[in-house]
Amino acid sequence: MDIGKDKTIKGIFWTSIETFGGKIITFIIGIVIARILEPKDYGIIGMAYFFISIAQIFLVSGFITALLQKKEVSEIDYSTVFIFQVFFSILLYLFFFIISVPISNFYNEKTLVPIIRVLSLNIVFNSFIIVQNTYLTKEMKFKSLAKINLIAISIGSTSGLLCAIYGFGVWALVLQSTINSLSRSILLWSATKFRFKLNFSKNSFLLLYKYAFKLFLSSFLKTTFDNIYYIIIGKIYAAKELGYYTKARQLQQFVVNNVFTIISKSTFPYFSSLQDDKEKLKEVYVKSLLTLSYILFPLMTFFIIISDNLITILLTEKWFPASTFFKLLCLSGMIIPLNSITYNILNAKGLVNKTLILTIIEKLLVVISVLLTYNYTIINLLTGYFAAVLATFIVSIYFVSKYIKINFFSTILKVLKLAISNLFVGLIVLTSVIYLDINSKLIYIFVVAILFFPIIFIVTKFFKLIPVNFKSIITKQLKFKK
Repeated sequence: MDIGKDKTIKGIFWTSIETFGGKIITFIIGIVIARILEPKDYGIIGMAYFFISIAQIFLVSGFITALLQKKEVSEIDYSTVFIFQVFFSILLYLFFFIISVPISNFYNEKTLVPIIRVLSLNIVFNSFIIVQNTYLTKEMKFKSLAKINLIAISIGSTSGLLCAIYGFGVWALVLQSTINSLSRSILLWSATKFRFKLNFSKNSFLLLYKYAFKLFLSSFLKTTFDNIYYIIIGKIYAAKELGYYTKARQLQQFVVNNVFTIISKSTFPYFSSLQDDKEKLKEVYVKSLLTLSYILFPLMTFFIIISDNLITILLTEKWFPASTFFKLLCLSGMIIPLNSITYNILNAKGLVNKTLILTIIEKLLVVISVLLTYNYTIINLLTGYFAAVLATFIVSIYFVSKYIKINFFSTILKVLKLAISNLFVGLIVLTSVIYLDINSKLIYIFVVAILFFPIIFIVTKFFKLIPVNFKSIITKQLKFKK
């Protein structure tokens, strides 16, 4: 078997183990914790989440992708990035330590001061392992990464659960995150033999910075505006309402990220290797886009239909208001990964300027939607967000059609056919279960599942909408150049 092909298959396998295993552990323990804690606790964490997410972008974006994209990375490159990341993370921690007071005043929530100061420790912990993690990814050592991350997640999640059981309240969520980061740092350094001399090269820094800065700006804008609803909802509405939004978003991301992360982590290195093979790159992009659509559209439609019953079964009745937010986020969840595939392929081609432009356009659309809806309800806010995401998708396909030379209208039409088929089948199934008037929540979910998935498969197969199996794409077409 071709070495590159073998590494790709193993990479997908271990990335799948890491992604699904880690998410399942976090999801199950997270459900138990949510049943113990109150929505307000998640709202308080949501208030801090925006600022911590922005801080993480300074560390995990730009230089990491620059190292992954660079074909030959020297020891001095790794050392330079490591020194910069650690030094900068300490500055960031001191910054957030100071501004934790103004942030708590902004939300009128005094408990945020110690919470932000403890959560900010994650920035420092993570800075020590970014280069180690990047090296293992670059070398496609996904097995080692999977084992380390799964152990760290297990330690952090178990700690959070024990804290929730013993009445720590919101601090159970804080300690869960912090212990997870600390455990991961210790395990990566203990288990990884890769070491380097601490040397800082100005030339290496400037060379990587040239690529990393524009990519950082793109990620900074994306993360800022993706999480801006935490600020808006936290400031205008009660912490409890933000708690509903926070949990609804976590549930949506559990489904969406599990599917997309596997494809993103496993295909970005290969996309980079196909920079000069335009025809192959086009083919892989379109098939990846359609396969994501074929997987995500039915999943999101299914969760929209069962949302009310699912939320109350998993989280109890106190979380029922989160159901409406979850439905709207599922609509956006159909499109967001498709946009991310576009960012991946543009970055792999080295078109970071175009990625930045596309990100600016996307965020302008989000700003417009926020300005038009923030004076109304959270439902209006999330509906506006979906409209902005959908508009971004159309623009992103245009960008790819221009720079990668795919057929714009043909690609849009293929995705639209999948969307319409899911809407059609979803309405039929929803009408059917309403007519049946099922009282049991579990039976309701079971009936929806046995009706929806077979019917959508039959419909898409009849109209020849099923794309090439993604496993076939990976194993037959993604071959690394020697």
